[in-house]
Amino acid sequence: MQQYTLDNMMPKQYFDYCIKKYGANDYKEKEMVIEISEQAMKEIQVLKWFHQQHNRQQP
Repeated sequence: MQQYTLDNMMPKQYFDYCIKKYGANDYKEKEMVIEISEQAMKEIQVLKWFHQQHNRQQP
């Protein structure tokens, strides 16, 4: 398990999604810190990338 900090660019639903999916039991919502597995880390990176791409397309 690793600590991962979700930055403020990340929508809260990703944070909630990871907690649900990976049962991240040690998380501090105010600091957006979540303790999760390697697999979850990779998935978050992909989600972040999609999120950034999507935001870039906004006029």
